[in-house]
Amino acid sequence: MSASMNKHEKTNQELNDEISALKEKIREMEEKEADLIRSREILRESENKYRILLSESPDPTFSFTPAGQYTFVNKAFALGVGKPVEDIIGKTIWDVFPREEADKRFIPLSQVFRTGVEKVIEVRVPRPDGDRYYVTTITPIKNAKGDTVSAICSSKDITERKRMETQLQDREQQMRVLFEHSGTAVIIIEDDTTISLANQEFACRTGYTREEIEQRKKWTEFVYEKDLQRMIAQHRLRRESPEKAINSYEFRFRLKSGELRDTLLNINLIPGTRKSIASLIDITDRKQAEEALRESEARFRMQYQKNPVPTFTWQKMGDTFILKDFNIAANVLTRGDAAKFVNMKAREMYQNRPDILGYMNRCYTDQAVVQKELRSEYFRHARIMIVTFSYVPPDLIIAYLEDITERRQSEEALRESEEQMRSLSENIADGMVYQINSGKNGQQRLFSYVSPAVEWLHGLKADDVKQNASLIYDQVDEAYRAQLLEAEARAYKTMAKLECDLPIRLPTGDIRWRRFISSPRKYPDGSVIWDGIELDITEHRKAEEERLRLQQRLQQVEKMEAIGTLAGGVAHDLNNILGILVGYADLILVNLPQDSPLHKHVEKMMQAGVRAAAIVQDLLTLARRGVHAESVVNLNAIITDFRKTPEFENLQTSNPLIRMEFNLAPDLLNIKGSTSHVSKTFMNLLTNAVEAMPNGGRLTVTTENRNLDAPVHGYDDVREGDYVALTVSDTGEGIADEDLKHIFEPFYTKKVMGRSGTGLGLAVAWGTIKDHKGYIDVESKKNKGTAMILYFPVTREELPESSAAIPLSDYIGKDESILVVDDIKEQRELASTLLGNLNYRVAAVASGEEAVEYLKSRRVDLIVLDMIMDPGMDGLDTYIKILEIHPKQKAIIVSGFSESNRVQTAQALGAGAYLRKPYIMEKLGITIRKELDRSA
Repeated sequence: MSASMNKHEKTNQELNDEISALKEKIREMEEKEADLIRSREILRESENKYRILLSESPDPTFSFTPAGQYTFVNKAFALGVGKPVEDIIGKTIWDVFPREEADKRFIPLSQVFRTGVEKVIEVRVPRPDGDRYYVTTITPIKNAKGDTVSAICSSKDITERKRMETQLQDREQQMRVLFEHSGTAVIIIEDDTTISLANQEFACRTGYTREEIEQRKKWTEFVYEKDLQRMIAQHRLRRESPEKAINSYEFRFRLKSGELRDTLLNINLIPGTRKSIASLIDITDRKQAEEALRESEARFRMQYQKNPVPTFTWQKMGDTFILKDFNIAANVLTRGDAAKFVNMKAREMYQNRPDILGYMNRCYTDQAVVQKELRSEYFRHARIMIVTFSYVPPDLIIAYLEDITERRQSEEALRESEEQMRSLSENIADGMVYQINSGKNGQQRLFSYVSPAVEWLHGLKADDVKQNASLIYDQVDEAYRAQLLEAEARAYKTMAKLECDLPIRLPTGDIRWRRFISSPRKYPDGSVIWDGIELDITEHRKAEEERLRLQQRLQQVEKMEAIGTLAGGVAHDLNNILGILVGYADLILVNLPQDSPLHKHVEKMMQAGVRAAAIVQDLLTLARRGVHAESVVNLNAIITDFRKTPEFENLQTSNPLIRMEFNLAPDLLNIKGSTSHVSKTFMNLLTNAVEAMPNGGRLTVTTENRNLDAPVHGYDDVREGDYVALTVSDTGEGIADEDLKHIFEPFYTKKVMGRSGTGLGLAVAWGTIKDHKGYIDVESKKNKGTAMILYFPVTREELPESSAAIPLSDYIGKDESILVVDDIKEQRELASTLLGNLNYRVAAVASGEEAVEYLKSRRVDLIVLDMIMDPGMDGLDTYIKILEIHPKQKAIIVSGFSESNRVQTAQALGAGAYLRKPYIMEKLGITIRKELDRSA
């Protein structure tokens, strides 16, 4: 019973516990329901807030069901669609938009419902005022099972962005077109100098493809090494301090081929980046054109300045002309005062010459050449020519003032000469003057004039010959008539002088030789007139035949005499020219600071002039008429020095098949002579030996001391004595026996004249060795070779030491007066300048006659007297006349020619030293100082 009761009580307890638990659960549920109610309230409030926010959002927002039915739309969406909100909610997408448009819009919506994945799309909404573009985000709304039951869409109006993107795309396309088709090489450069983009023009310019360039090449690879550092510096500066960087400059651009091109670079940073955009323009042609233009301008300027006609350049300014420039001749004309007229007005300069002002205005207005003859303060007869040129500015005119006094005097003299010639032609003793009209085709023969001498020359009347020219032509020996006709035809064809010697058979039967000389000229009607003279040369022919019978040795002497005459004349002219060059070079050295960079260049000019003077001396020595200096020299040294010359190097390089050997005695004795003569002789011998071996061979040069205790009888008889022997031998063609006796004759050669020889080389060698009191021996065999052995007498004197320069104080002047007499203007100016620098008072005259006239009323301490002056008195005759005025007049003699008998005669009369042109200030000063210090 007790157990039963416990069991019952336990059951009630459990029930109570369950009831308590149930009440607790009910209480929890009530609390949860209260929380749920509160949450729903909060949710409704939140939904209302968000709905309000979405409704007022400027971005279109809406929601819809899987069937496409709108459950919510905001004002922005309704405004975008163009319908009220209430007309959209509850409607389907097909109710709001046209069918085709609705189908397009529903496709992405259905994809979201199907996949449950958010989707972003771009939508175009047609509007009457223009299409609008939106980016719409479609977000799925899912239930507790994860099924998509709705979707909410939020749109962002991107119409303005689309417009900007479109404009940007258009602009990018335009820039791409410009980049590719600008006609200029353009590249984009990264900060690390890599070329990230290059247009096709750049690729074409460089020779690379764009694939080889872009992202592969750095711009530094295209820059010439010497320009690279400054360009890298600009590259850095452009990124660190852009305002200090240079945006446009030139550099040298290297192509793929290695060629360098002058290039203009324009470069700037791309805003907002560290990249650069650069355009490159090839300016090589422009630079070359600019250089050509500068050279052209320099040539024009040089021609302008060196024009011997005085030239003035005028510029039009307002109603007058201003002098802007003048040339050297114009400055000389105005006695060095031309500079003071620059910028002067023409009407001020020519206030008394309205004719000249009129010519200038006419030239400028009509753009035409104006030429007039007039008298000026400078010339007795002058011609002014005023011109304009297409290649000078249009406001400039150029005026030439030419002295035609001599021309007018010549024309007057010509008229007088014609009268004299007519008188002479009628009284000529050994010939006659004639004039023949050969017509327009050269076939006619009509004597328009014959002098009276035709009667005794041909035994014919002048009137008969004028009527029938064949009377003369028929007297020509039949064997020579064809020769005469051919000579006439050639002369007519080339309009050249006709000269021929023909035998004439006189009516008496006598044969006489005549020389016909005539020159053609055309008449305005086209006919050709021949002015001629006929000379009887019968006796001359006989004398010529007699001359041809003279001995061969005499012929050689005459040739050498002719060479001597030529050499002497050339030497005189060259010495006058060289005197100016050497003198002015010496004058520059005197006035040039020792540390001047030009000093060594002028010294080289001076040395070249002195060497040229030595060459002139060589000409005189060649003819054996010059007084050459005999100095102690060493033959080995001469040969060694010659081997360093360009002539020897050219001889070697031009003849690679010839092996040259030099065996020079180390103990070779000295000789006395001229280094330049011996050097040229050696060069001539080498040249002959080389030309004798066209297919190569061996050339040997040997020097040695030889003692001959007995004469050597070879080509030349060599006397006994001590000699320095020079042997030049070759393995060439050799010399035939019949030619061997002629090889030292002037102009005798087997070579092609003008190409490989003149025939004077061995003649020069012969003359030189004889001037050195030496001998020549020749050994030759045909096809075996030739050896030339030259014997020079030895001297026991030692080689001279270099002389020290004489100080200026030893020969400076003491304000003495000197008269310079020289027929060459430049020589007078040079001598006057040098003597002025030496502290002398100098006057200068152009002839002996002027010197005599000058000294009639004046005295001078010394005269610098040129020996050869033409025309007029030479130095000796001038000095004789001066001694009549001033019996003890001191003088020195100067000349470009060798010291002659007339120089010695002048010295015997009291003249001082003889000074050869060209001279330098030191030689001139020392010679004058010695003469002035010499007691009378």
